[in-house]
Amino acid sequence: MTRILLLGGTTEARELEAKLTEFSEFEVIVSLAGRTQAARSGTSLNPTDATRHIGGFGGVEGLKHFLVQEDINIILDATHPFANQISWNVVAANEELALPILRIERSAWQWQAGDKWVRSPDLTHAVDALTSGKRYLLAIGRQEAHQFARRGDCWFLSRSIEALPTEYQIPNGQQILYQPDGDLDAECDLLAKYSLDGVICKNSGGESGYAKILAARELGLIVHIIERPNSPDQTSVDNIDTALLWISNQSVDKTA
Repeated sequence: MTRILLLGGTTEARELEAKLTEFSEFEVIVSLAGRTQAARSGTSLNPTDATRHIGGFGGVEGLKHFLVQEDINIILDATHPFANQISWNVVAANEELALPILRIERSAWQWQAGDKWVRSPDLTHAVDALTSGKRYLLAIGRQEAHQFARRGDCWFLSRSIEALPTEYQIPNGQQILYQPDGDLDAECDLLAKYSLDGVICKNSGGESGYAKILAARELGLIVHIIERPNSPDQTSVDNIDTALLWISNQSVDKTA
């Protein structure tokens, strides 16, 4: 039996979980940060019989203890491209254990002809780069949206899967709830309905979130795009099939 720790919270992680639990030789523990109600309640869009670990590990030492205590054989890091702290913690915790680690990360979006991108290395630069008096779709999730509140000279349509906590709400704007579905027409309609001048987002990659990029291109709007933070240098793939092949090879090595 190969025991796998799958660090999840993404579409790729859910797809990989569903695939892995089809094989009797894998015992999977799925770790979720618990930032959404679904994660906190232990539910999933595609529930399996995998064990759930909800919340943090207690830093590097806590994670190291977990890996040893749970007799983990393989670590799969399929966390969000912007949740890089856990990726760094995994590498540090595994320094002595030397377990095989695979990073599963969706490819970043690439600039295309017709795009009007303003690139920012982080949130602070993105906030500073906005044009006074403009109206923006703020699509960066609910955890950090409040950082744009200091731009009282702009208006924001803040969009997230769950409502912003009261203390994080932006006074100069409005919030709506939304689950990305990749509907280009719906995105174009939204941008037009609120007379928005631009989009603010992270370069998260993936198909479901790309519709807002396409809509902005079609309407000739500016996209303030926040680039991905630095991540550890480790073996990485961008699709589930390649990940499964890598896992299979590691399992063969383990039983050889």
